[in-house]
Amino acid sequence: MITIGLTGGICCGKSTVAKTFIDHNIPVISADQVARDVVVPGSLGLEQVIGLFGKKFLLPDGTLNRKTLGDLIFTDKEALRQIDAIMGPLIHHESQRQINVLHQNRNGLFDGPSIVCYDAALVVEYGRHHLFRPLVVAHCDQETQIQRLMKRGTGHGPLTREEAMDRIASQLPMEEKIKMADYLVDTSSSIEHSIDQTIQIIEKIRQ
Repeated sequence: MITIGLTGGICCGKSTVAKTFIDHNIPVISADQVARDVVVPGSLGLEQVIGLFGKKFLLPDGTLNRKTLGDLIFTDKEALRQIDAIMGPLIHHESQRQINVLHQNRNGLFDGPSIVCYDAALVVEYGRHHLFRPLVVAHCDQETQIQRLMKRGTGHGPLTREEAMDRIASQLPMEEKIKMADYLVDTSSSIEHSIDQTIQIIEKIRQ
């Protein structure tokens, strides 16, 4: 069994790489989706987050106000440390459960090993990158990253340059992630170029 790790900085084209894996019959577990799953209403995760930060981080429907919480943790390092202490273990355990289920379901269905991808922006920050090999890192130059992030915004409008840089600074410097990589995908140019690089990596892993 092979569990590929996929990581990279925010707005560094990781979603294009993940989609290419899916298009080539490699299922992807997204840590972002798992992070939403573990804080649904009634969950232990939501109870812990609200217990620490207060009900002001709840929306009227009882769900977590991810934008408000994001605005806090991207500017307050202590709040980021606290939310990581809660969310990190929950995300890790649920992700591993889903990965195990996929491997069990895929065994015997394909020639060669069962291959699954774990897509997690913070897998290196959490010190768990060694569990997912080979590790693929999607990266681009910082100015491209800033411009993409400003344009994408938060779903509530674009970000200022300062806000974008705060979010980038909350993650490990890209150079450190690149050092950990088994494979690199440079997403600085076209989507087609990112896809071509990813396909080459898939072929090498399957070999």
